[in-house]
Amino acid sequence: SGDKYEETTDLQVKDVIEGDIIKRSSKYIYYLSGSKLKIYSINGKSSELVALYSLQKHIEALNAALSIPKQITSGDQLEEEKYEILYDEYYSSNSVKEMFLSTDLTTITVILENRVSIENASGKLWDMELGINDALYCTTLVSLNIEDAENVYLNDITTVFGRYESARLLNGEFLLFTKYTPASNELVIPQYNDGEGFEYIPLENIYSPEEYVNGSYLVSYRINGESYDVDDVFAYASFDGEIYVTKSNIYITREYYEKSVIYGEYPIYASGESGAVVGHGEKTTTYKERVTDILRVSTENGVFEPKGMLNVDGYIKDRYSLHENGEYLYVVTTVSPLRVNTIYRDLNGQIKYGLDDIIGVDDNGTSASIYVADTSVMVLTSKLERFAPSGETVRSVRYDGATAYVCTAKQLIDPVFFFDLSDPFNITYTDTGTIPGFSTSLIDFGGDLLGIGVDARRNFKLEAYRETGDSVESV
Repeated sequence: SGDKYEETTDLQVKDVIEGDIIKRSSKYIYYLSGSKLKIYSINGKSSELVALYSLQKHIEALNAALSIPKQITSGDQLEEEKYEILYDEYYSSNSVKEMFLSTDLTTITVILENRVSIENASGKLWDMELGINDALYCTTLVSLNIEDAENVYLNDITTVFGRYESARLLNGEFLLFTKYTPASNELVIPQYNDGEGFEYIPLENIYSPEEYVNGSYLVSYRINGESYDVDDVFAYASFDGEIYVTKSNIYITREYYEKSVIYGEYPIYASGESGAVVGHGEKTTTYKERVTDILRVSTENGVFEPKGMLNVDGYIKDRYSLHENGEYLYVVTTVSPLRVNTIYRDLNGQIKYGLDDIIGVDDNGTSASIYVADTSVMVLTSKLERFAPSGETVRSVRYDGATAYVCTAKQLIDPVFFFDLSDPFNITYTDTGTIPGFSTSLIDFGGDLLGIGVDARRNFKLEAYRETGDSVESV
């Protein structure tokens, strides 16, 4: 029919398709509005709503018993609901997350998050956010057939444990990521449903770091884009941070405070004129620094294979702070000052007094650092630490091959730094000046750089920048 897939999402990695609430082909716009999928024709002033599919029945059934009734959109139902859809757009649902449009334009896959009752569980479940409850979070993929845009119907459904984190569509397969918080009974190990009931993830498919910093799992699933079977699953204990996906690797992160403790003694003097040493109390000094671990997981052989972990100072704002370029990984972080806490205890072990201090920096202490690592061994090849003025944090990062733009800000002035990372052993950069306000997102836009953020008066700002020599100017 000549209808062709057209990518509208600002993909972080070319051909690694991300979910969204709007997708399109050359003939139709697909819009996920709350729990309703709306399909509009693209025909100039004659464009109109041609199909409506409600996911509400599926949501209710999933929340109740994980059973799905068959539902087909009828023309009569569409006409009855057209007025409501066109003139009452307000709808709020926490269950429906985003969707994917298959590149052959046959399928829409909607991702739902559900709290499912567990009636046969022994005792109550423990949820880190909600406390004790009798339900468990699950993530569901609902496949809808859209070959005939005016007659949408249910294809298939797959459900896994955990809260929805992210997903990608790559070469016809879904890479799905969920966060699983263990329950206080036999559901400590994550489970998944391969279509024949729930079963535990095998222990050999669980990555266990040397040190735990939390009790959650990040779970990755490889799901067949046609059968919706779970072809592979892997869990990463104590990981709950950002997820960056390339064509052959996944980088997952976790942030925590790295601590080191030094024990010592201090003299305690007698009161009065003698001033003699009557004993030694305990002196405990704790050094605490905010750091991030980055685990590389290879997907090259069709299975998840952890390949090595990198540790950098500071924390990552979002997944756009990470970028794989050939054999190297670039990372931008906001770094915090080193915090020191010293506690003095008397001869009876009681706290006499404590001191808190921040060392090594002035002002508020935060700044920005950039790192380059060899992905084959996950070892740093170079780094440039604290390149931003003291007190500033990373607001947005945009990579283009071996170059990077980094916007930092303390208040409403936005320094823009341009980095040349072509030599992985020598980072060079230029401070391209300041721009009023700051950008929370940077997008490559027809050769220019599009910044989305706030202006100097804290209003919404949409601004295009162009590189001119050693500076960036607003156009």
